[in-house]
Amino acid sequence: MYRKTCNRCSQPSYSSTKIGGWICPVCNQDLTQLKARDPNDPRDMPRNDYQTDKLRVRYKQQPDHPPAFSVYV
Repeated sequence: MYRKTCNRCSQPSYSSTKIGGWICPVCNQDLTQLKARDPNDPRDMPRNDYQTDKLRVRYKQQPDHPPAFSVYV
């Protein structure tokens, strides 16, 4: 699918073809004169330049029993 980003509302708009009129579905702005991005544009591909192993967070599981003391005021 081809994509254009609206200048007025900054929302993406998608179409299966580049030809013909193109109207923003959110604000009805005419997007016909804007350049459409190709489906295989590298800017639209997901990035994998970070290591997911370093983003994992490890939590220490807490015991299920209540604490040995409690505070009463």
